[in-house]
Amino acid sequence: MLTRLEIAAIGFRLETSPGLALRIAHHYAEFCRGTSTDPTIGFRLHARGLPQRATPGPEEFWSARLDAGDGRRLRLEGDVRGRLDLDTRTGAIAGRDGLAAADTLVRLALSSAAAECGWLLLHGAAIAADGGGWVLVLGQSGAGKSTAAAAFESFCDEWVFLRPAPAGAECASTPYWRGRPGRAECRAVVCLERGEPAVFARVAGAAALAALSHHVVRFAPLRGQDERMLELLAAIAAAVPVHRAACPSGGRYLPFLRNRLEGAGVAPSMKPVAA
Repeated sequence: MLTRLEIAAIGFRLETSPGLALRIAHHYAEFCRGTSTDPTIGFRLHARGLPQRATPGPEEFWSARLDAGDGRRLRLEGDVRGRLDLDTRTGAIAGRDGLAAADTLVRLALSSAAAECGWLLLHGAAIAADGGGWVLVLGQSGAGKSTAAAAFESFCDEWVFLRPAPAGAECASTPYWRGRPGRAECRAVVCLERGEPAVFARVAGAAALAALSHHVVRFAPLRGQDERMLELLAAIAAAVPVHRAACPSGGRYLPFLRNRLEGAGVAPSMKPVAA
């Protein structure tokens, strides 16, 4: 069964069993509808689940090893087995959990194709700002981006796209952590750090480029992409206000972040109060 998926104008045609197609439609939700009739880049992927064990054991973790090969033909080995050819834009994968396998291949394709169509894929959350546009809150696991995404009006968490635009920069959401489709002007980027003392400072030039580069999602070096990624990082660092933030922990974190964003002119939108 064929399922169409679109994320930041990167299109996917996922060929799966009918049962897996239903799980994919639920997992990716509105991203299965598509917003463009002509994605910038399109992939055709095949995914399937492997036979389940007769007697399931306790909850299991699975792992996969990525072999980058020649930098254009990628292979996955381990609990999931798959391949992705970036030249033909085709791939296949199989794993004990078909949905987890399919999502692994989609994520690998997103991270590999982003720079080819002018995007950077970043670890971060997309938060709506008062007056329009988004603020991207970037950070490693535990830095606080998910806490901010849960507290403020947000479009996605974990992964977000960012690219230069004729005037500034544009960001786009991903399906992850109940993401919903959207694009907006990027009004600011906040790079979260752990620890005290509390700091919220704008950085520019090489410091801004370095801060952004720390949060790029990249699973393997790919032939011909290093120079392109540096160009994108430099263009974004020059076009968007980039802030370094070491925020206090606990109950002081969200008030501190909101206050500093308000001071920078990009106050986050609060979630609507349920009636």
